[in-house]
Amino acid sequence: STSTGFSLTVIVLNANHQPIQGATVTLDGGSAQTTDSFGKVYFAGLGLGDHAVDVKSGSFEQSFPLTISTDSPGSQNMFVVI
Repeated sequence: STSTGFSLTVIVLNANHQPIQGATVTLDGGSAQTTDSFGKVYFAGLGLGDHAVDVKSGSFEQSFPLTISTDSPGSQNMFVVI
């Protein structure tokens, strides 16, 4: 069976739940993306298993785990409040 993989949208918010533009989000140590005016970045083609989502904004830097299994929804959303 062939699979196109899973997609992930990461939404970065501040403590008041306002979107943070310009935060850097890296998936599995690969290419970094910068959040837009809605605080969002989008990754496609994720495979099954464990992933690491690194978020950096100013002095904040943290890695968040993400596990994708066969029963995960095809589109994942991760909210990060910093």
